[in-house]
Amino acid sequence: MIEVSEKKKRVFFSATAVVLVAAIVAGTNLIFSAFSFLRADMSRGKIYSLSKVSKKIVSSLPDPLYVDFYYSKELPVEVASIKKYAADFLKEYKNYSNGNIVLQFHEISSENKEKKK
Repeated sequence: MIEVSEKKKRVFFSATAVVLVAAIVAGTNLIFSAFSFLRADMSRGKIYSLSKVSKKIVSSLPDPLYVDFYYSKELPVEVASIKKYAADFLKEYKNYSNGNIVLQFHEISSENKEKKK
């Protein structure tokens, strides 16, 4: 009978544990990516969430609504947070629209502005 040393057993079990943890993390990530816009609004008055009326209106849109969102990475810090807030709200509207809101995000850079001149 072949005797396997204790060191080899530990290495094998350690490698197996690493692979198992990686698989669990990857699986969890895959499951939660299906709920890509899951968030909780803990603010007073739920000011960072869509109202029930907004959800109802957006979910009953008869035709596709195309929204182009233009932004710049060169925004000042004070404005950059507003950009994220607006983009998150648009994504939330899209999630409740049953596919009738089509979002496109366009980054505007100073290079593009100079090319147009």
